[in-house]
Amino acid sequence: MDRIRLPSFSWESSLAYFESKGLDVQDMVTLLGAHMMRRVRCINIHDCLYNFNNTRKPDPTIEESTLSYLRNGCPPKTRLGQPNPLINLNPSNLDQLFTNSYYSQVLTNKVVLGVDQQLRYGGDTYVKR
Repeated sequence: MDRIRLPSFSWESSLAYFESKGLDVQDMVTLLGAHMMRRVRCINIHDCLYNFNNTRKPDPTIEESTLSYLRNGCPPKTRLGQPNPLINLNPSNLDQLFTNSYYSQVLTNKVVLGVDQQLRYGGDTYVKR
């Protein structure tokens, strides 16, 4: 299966992608839960951490302690050839166990990928608190 690579991939695009593979919204939400065990290269989330929508500021929807954790592991780009480390997307699950912690992270704005953030507000997955 091809990968969805962009951190800002929209909910609609993600669902269309999953549907093109014969999967439905429940399958997508379940598979997104694998992000709790996922690591990402800093370059893939750099704009979310330092230059969201070309504002030179972080994505305002990312919870502060999560932003701090991610920025600590992914310093700003300052020079050509700078290391591009891997960082855990879910700092509360460093052992990378399959638990429901991903969904807790979604509900408390502690996720960085756009599709994960949109999970909270997707038409079929909207959570009213």
